[in-house]
Amino acid sequence: MMHYLDRKCYILYILYIPGTGIYHSYLHNQGTSIYHSYLHYQGTSIYHSHLHYQGTSIYHSHLHYQGTGIYHSYLHYQGTSIYHSYLHYQGTGIYHSHLHYQGTSIYHSHLHYQGTSIYYSHLHYQGTSIYHSHLHYQGTSIYHSHLHYQGTSIYHSHLHYQRTSIYHSHLHYQGTNIYHSHLHYQGTSIYHSHLHYQGTSIYHSHLRYQGTGIYHSHLHYQGTSIYHSHLRYQGTGIYHSHLHYQGTSIYHSHLRYQGTSIYHSHLHYQGTSIYHSHLHYQGTSIYHSQLHYQGTSI
Repeated sequence: MMHYLDRKCYILYILYIPGTGIYHSYLHNQGTSIYHSYLHYQGTSIYHSHLHYQGTSIYHSHLHYQGTGIYHSYLHYQGTSIYHSYLHYQGTGIYHSHLHYQGTSIYHSHLHYQGTSIYYSHLHYQGTSIYHSHLHYQGTSIYHSHLHYQGTSIYHSHLHYQRTSIYHSHLHYQGTNIYHSHLHYQGTSIYHSHLHYQGTSIYHSHLRYQGTGIYHSHLHYQGTSIYHSHLRYQGTGIYHSHLHYQGTSIYHSHLRYQGTSIYHSHLHYQGTSIYHSHLHYQGTSIYHSQLHYQGTSI
């Protein structure tokens, strides 16, 4: 079921083969547009969506898969846009999302997986943007996120994993930004985070692990930054943190371990900095900390 409302012009190409479930959508909009897509699949399905907007646009997508699903989404916006995506997978799912924004944009993504899933997200923002992501996995999952911001941005990420998961996050910010990340793992997990900031930034990270966990964090700041990290481990945990600050920074770290753990922290400060670290260990632990300060530090 699809609804289109365009004031100026739109070009729509749709190819749909019943049974196998191959869906192609090519939308080119110029003007104000409202796009609603409700897709329900049972069986093998391939979904390709190429959306090009110029002007004010509202996009709503509700996708429900049962079986093998491959989803590709290419969205290009110029102007004010609101994007909502609700994806529900049952079975093997491959999700690719390429989003390019120019202007004010609000992005909401709710993804629910049951089974083996691969998620790729490439987001490029220019202007004011609000990004909310709620991901729930049950089974083996691979998550890749590449986010590039230019301007004011608010990013919220809530990730819940059950079983084996690999999470890669590459975030590049230019301007004022607020980043919140809540990660809950149950099982074997590998988390890689590469964050590059230029400007004023607030980063909050809440990580909870149950099982074997490997966490790598590479943070590079230029400007005023506030970093809060709450990490709780139950089982074998390896934690690597590389933080590079230039300017005024406040760093809070609360780490709680239960079991065997290896913690490596490399912090490099240039300017005024406040560092608080609370570490609680139960079991065998190895802690390495190398702190380099240039300027006033507490």
